[in-house]
Amino acid sequence: MQLVRPSLGQIMDWERFLARAVSGIWALFWLWFGIASGIGEGLALPGVLLHAALPGAFFLGITAFAWWKERAGSYVFLFAGLFIYGAYWSMRGYHGLSHFLQVGALLALPALVAGLLFYEASRPHGEREP
Repeated sequence: MQLVRPSLGQIMDWERFLARAVSGIWALFWLWFGIASGIGEGLALPGVLLHAALPGAFFLGITAFAWWKERAGSYVFLFAGLFIYGAYWSMRGYHGLSHFLQVGALLALPALVAGLLFYEASRPHGEREP
């Protein structure tokens, strides 16, 4: 049995791997949530597909775009996370800071984290700090 040692490039690209994992899981969760919600509401197939496409397919599209263009995708993820926070705040009203931070973080934090990680992954290795 031979010990496998990762290369320096693989070690330096942990941000890219983690950004893709976080964004992919987040997008698949929203796709599943949309399908499950549509079925739970008793919608017909077109309604279920529309229910799933609004959040899930949109976030899958952002994820695919970020895998293709990391720097631009990082900005889209950061904007999406901030937009989700703002939309949640405006729709729910003020129920206390703790409630806003807990629920808002569950909805928006994966997008913000993925955006920051994609941004770091898009930077040249010479600009990164060890």
